[in-house]
Amino acid sequence: MKLGNIVLAGAALTVALASCSQKEEGVTVAGNPKAVTVSFANVTRSVGDKVDKDKTALYEDFYVLFTDDAGKIYKGKSADLTTDAPIYFANAAAAGDMTFHLLDNSVKKVYVIANPTDEIKTAADAATGINEIESVVVAAAAQQSVNPNDNADLVLYGVCESLVDAGTADDKGHEDYYTAAVNIKPLVARIQIGAFTCDFTDTEGITAYGIEQVALNNYYTTCTLGGTPGGLNNTPITGNVFDFFADADRPAWSHDEATIHLDNSDVEGGSNTHALADDANFCYDIFPGVTPQLLVQLNDTTDAGSPVPYYLATEGFSGLSDNTFKAGYIYNVNFSFKWNDPLTPEKCVTVNVTVEPWTVEAITPEF
Repeated sequence: MKLGNIVLAGAALTVALASCSQKEEGVTVAGNPKAVTVSFANVTRSVGDKVDKDKTALYEDFYVLFTDDAGKIYKGKSADLTTDAPIYFANAAAAGDMTFHLLDNSVKKVYVIANPTDEIKTAADAATGINEIESVVVAAAAQQSVNPNDNADLVLYGVCESLVDAGTADDKGHEDYYTAAVNIKPLVARIQIGAFTCDFTDTEGITAYGIEQVALNNYYTTCTLGGTPGGLNNTPITGNVFDFFADADRPAWSHDEATIHLDNSDVEGGSNTHALADDANFCYDIFPGVTPQLLVQLNDTTDAGSPVPYYLATEGFSGLSDNTFKAGYIYNVNFSFKWNDPLTPEKCVTVNVTVEPWTVEAITPEF
């Protein structure tokens, strides 16, 4: 999948909880019921910063769910204190402040699910416990954006585990007033190659490579909304990996063709780097739990008439403390190797990564 170099920031949901008076508008409810006002705040950029649509993860719709410590879901009331308040909001940008009245006093947690799949919607609409929603399975293939301007297909999820006493009354005079911040983030980590670099210093004959294919190996194909991965896809890499690249059954999203040329034109500088254009990045959204492996098929094109095929595989990623990929982060990879690395069939390389957090931005759908 070829995507732009997406810089994702972090929107948060700020949730304010206030207890209603037991005598509010003549309604008497035991247990000091709570009113909840939900608002959205972008927390990683200041007012006036430019946001490029093709560099921002988007969400269009979302659920807000309230539970006790055991995970039981409670629903609130609308402003008339009679009608059930909605839990699903179809237009994130137009939602504004949302107030939930007369929530059960045992409410302790706030869950938010943005860009829910149809399966998540079905579960959330009928669930009485959060476990019924967190057990819904999300497929890795469904989390791959097809172009850099469309990132509204990523499921975003967050929970506030505890409420904080605000120490003051809210604007309606409710004394039992709490606040909570819900940070939503993707279920996936994103790994993307921004450049290929070959060091041709002291080369012994090979002066050019053509990169033909890039593929992902060792990744989970599914994950529950609650974060339990499954369906490990891992092909042991041996001396001959060409069958792997030729496998017609491999998922299209994890396997890309390439037309990248590297040569020794910059050999005096020690290397030749091909920095990828924003619309040509090799980008994969993966579930946490295992360290993914990147595979590259390349040809020695020193003699353009008789190219010799080789491959490279990653054995690790420098720049990470424990080779762990975490949900909600982008891992930018510079795939760097020496001219003779591909000559050893069992050779694996370690590539450098830099890590940055995602950002989330609400949008207004257009029809």
